[in-house]
Amino acid sequence: MTVFHYHATLHFVHKHCRICPSPTEGIFLMSAGTCVAVAASKKSQNLVSHVEDFKDFKKLLRTKTNLLVILTKSEKSLSSILPVIQTTAEEMKGKATLIIIDCSVAKKLCKKLKMSSNSFELKHYHDGEFNRNYDRKLTVKSMIKFLQDPKGDIPWDEDPEAENIVHVESEQKLNKMLKKQRLPMLLMFYAPWCGFCKRLKPEFSAAATELKGKAILAGLDADNPQFFQLRLQYNITGFPTIFYFENGKSLFQYGGENTRSGIVKWMSNPTPPKEAEKDASLFDDESNVEPLSKITFDSFLAEHSSVLVMFYAPWCGHCKKMKPEYIEAAATLKEENIDGALAAIDSTQESQISERFKIKGFPTVKYFRNGEYMWDFNERKAADIVSFMKDPKEPPPPPPPEPKWADTESDVHHLTAENFKTILKKKKHSLVMFYAPWCGHCKKAKPEFTEAALQLKDEPKLAICAVDCTEHTSLCTAHDVKGYPTLKYFNYGKNPQDYMGGRTTADFVNFLKSPNAPPTQEPVPKMSPQEEFWLKEVGPSFKDVSLLSSISFDYFISDNPSALVLFYSGKHPDTELMKEFSTTATFLKAGESTDVFAAVDRYADKDLADKFVGSRSHVLKYFKNGEAVSECMGKTVKELSEFIMDPLVDNWHSSSSSNTYNPNAANFKKTLSTNTHVFVAFHVTKCSNCEQIKNEFLTTAEEMVKHKSFAFAAVNCDFNSDLCITEKVKDYPSFKLYKNGKFSQNYSGNNQKNSFVKFLKSFVKEEL
Repeated sequence: MTVFHYHATLHFVHKHCRICPSPTEGIFLMSAGTCVAVAASKKSQNLVSHVEDFKDFKKLLRTKTNLLVILTKSEKSLSSILPVIQTTAEEMKGKATLIIIDCSVAKKLCKKLKMSSNSFELKHYHDGEFNRNYDRKLTVKSMIKFLQDPKGDIPWDEDPEAENIVHVESEQKLNKMLKKQRLPMLLMFYAPWCGFCKRLKPEFSAAATELKGKAILAGLDADNPQFFQLRLQYNITGFPTIFYFENGKSLFQYGGENTRSGIVKWMSNPTPPKEAEKDASLFDDESNVEPLSKITFDSFLAEHSSVLVMFYAPWCGHCKKMKPEYIEAAATLKEENIDGALAAIDSTQESQISERFKIKGFPTVKYFRNGEYMWDFNERKAADIVSFMKDPKEPPPPPPPEPKWADTESDVHHLTAENFKTILKKKKHSLVMFYAPWCGHCKKAKPEFTEAALQLKDEPKLAICAVDCTEHTSLCTAHDVKGYPTLKYFNYGKNPQDYMGGRTTADFVNFLKSPNAPPTQEPVPKMSPQEEFWLKEVGPSFKDVSLLSSISFDYFISDNPSALVLFYSGKHPDTELMKEFSTTATFLKAGESTDVFAAVDRYADKDLADKFVGSRSHVLKYFKNGEAVSECMGKTVKELSEFIMDPLVDNWHSSSSSNTYNPNAANFKKTLSTNTHVFVAFHVTKCSNCEQIKNEFLTTAEEMVKHKSFAFAAVNCDFNSDLCITEKVKDYPSFKLYKNGKFSQNYSGNNQKNSFVKFLKSFVKEEL
């Protein structure tokens, strides 16, 4: 089935009919030589629109922006849904156009449109381009919803996987349900555009199926204006927001994990959400770095003549990466009796101090002499910090910023919103580069583009032009720029076409001198279905994401030592996450990073996805030297960039010993079976106790490495919740000993290295 949108006219296309103007709109059936109106109402009974084969169809594509095409084997095949089509055309009058093509007559046209073997099928076109096949219910309500937002996701209430979700259609129905319903209920307030909601919906739907008959899981589109009063009543300020109800009364918000198993587990014992733990300070542990606050800041600087202060945020990946270097440098200063002190201040807790020194990013390191700020310090390694503190001198100034392209003398026309139309309408052939100054591909193309402008400077009707999209955002948005650089060809400022040629000076010059000539480069290979899907969802910005399958996966992972892989759902895409993922990949490539981003469709390659992420979708798995070692919880460019700077921050693995593992649900049993004794730590990401105990656990593994029968494993229950439930994990961290592949006993001693070692060595004695 297929659907497409805009301008509510319904035409039957027939190859022997010609186009005639019609004062009003209706439905028309074309037969050989005549066009007979099938009345949608009395107003449309005498109206006939005559459409002539493929040329006439192409004219409709040029003039109708929201076009739904109904292809039918014959007039009889369409009889069952004709009333729906008629009513939809009336309701969407002026907003969408519906046409019917009778393939028993217009055979050539149907062949060009690739009509399937179905009795009828619906295809949608937007702005003259094919959009998608209609995949909704054949009802007036569904068709209207589709034509109002033909590029949007399928409504949740029409998703077949959400059949066990109760979809709240009105405030009255909700109130009625609350009065009658005696089962416990979770009600999700969501918005169709919300990325977090999209990620949660499949998990929520799966939980509804599992809890059917035991609990009600319901969804309410709080973005719908009719629910405005309900949003006020429940104080909905963000999405998704989930409330728990018993006996028709709201008790508290949902407090579990946003996974199927997390929802099912929480519903077995509903409790209010726990207050979120604050990020632990990076320098609360014992070290020679002095933690400062607004109370101690000035007095400490007054007492020490030479001080280096690190302004940081606990969540900052760069700060965490610098921490051990900073601590090591502080220890060296003390050991070698070097004059000076290293201090640190948590900017998230001491905002007044941060504002005083205009801190804009993390980490920021500032040097103070006799209590006065002198200059910033930009080195991050312990040796460099120590060297600086031995003889503090003002660092050389950073290199001057690269001048703007528009401020550099050249023959390139730099366009703005004010001169865009004025310049282009005077040029017969123009090539415009839409770029961003930070874009690596743009920087690479710029000298070739500039040289092409120089060679064409004496051609009055040819122009090489550029638009800075960081300064002229609206201009780039208006021309559908989704990645950088984007090059478009204009003819007297009109009919923009994507430039698909090469990016050398000769390519640009030859193209503008003869735009209609075939490109000299090799033809662009046909895109795969996966590439077409990503292009549709996020635009050309996905070009720096490697799209993998079960065939290419192993080779790619082994060939790239640092890879972040998105296991996504092709059926229910999280477009927002895909866009952020693609943008981050482009940023990294522009910065010449060796990290790579890739994606796998979990439905197209189910076995591969199940191996690494189970039944979950939209999961970011990090691979190091061919092994899956951690998962990324980030969803934005900022969060993804910070993760890739320190991807092993949550990885319980000792680089100095070979007896530590980070298994997942797929390889947990294998890990147990390949070692006589396995001491397992079950932990979660947002757990300050886990982070504090991690070092004790890893140093224990290092000390026990000589005992070949022992191995150490750490399981993150955020990513392996089903496994942790199976292993009866109730608290975090929890420690369990396994022997010969089977559970042996829980560990209940102190969470310190000495206690761990004593406990484990008792099993060494048993073996002896």
